[in-house]
Amino acid sequence: MRKNTREDILTMARKLFSEGDYNSVSVKNIADALGISTGNLTYHFKKKEDIALALVQEQYNIYQSLDPVQNLTELRDYLRHLVDVQKKHAYYFKHYAQFSQISPAIKQMQDKIYQNISEILTVSFQNLHEKGVFIEDQYPHQHKRIIDTLMILCTHSYTNEDVNLFDCMWNAILPLLSEEGKNDYKALE
Repeated sequence: MRKNTREDILTMARKLFSEGDYNSVSVKNIADALGISTGNLTYHFKKKEDIALALVQEQYNIYQSLDPVQNLTELRDYLRHLVDVQKKHAYYFKHYAQFSQISPAIKQMQDKIYQNISEILTVSFQNLHEKGVFIEDQYPHQHKRIIDTLMILCTHSYTNEDVNLFDCMWNAILPLLSEEGKNDYKALE
């Protein structure tokens, strides 16, 4: 059976990036952890930034856009999905901001996914408002600001395991609930 060195490099880089700081992980660290020469690694990836690009490209390729939600049960499931993705790809979110600075291609992929999720949430919030589950904005652009908060939580809250990301997201949403929405929310618990 032939060993896939390129995939092994990506798997090890993912592991090392999850464990530590991106800047502290070198091409040599990755090669040493795999028991291969640096030359063997650089045959596949010329520099660490190429590894980061390949990891983000891999993340981008598996991203699946979902439909906007129609009720609080679907919103709950969508938020859980976002949290699960963040946990599964901790290395990516841990270095989200730094990855965006590595190359314009990474930034472009991140921006497309960010925009897509933001659009899904915008349409979802509109759907919930139209169905009477969400109230009108109590101040200008309230729904948009809460969506921005959810997006920040999704992309930048990986560092504190003591904080329940799912609960933080719901706490941002709770002020939007109408009386009907509050009843629906209580039924979810």
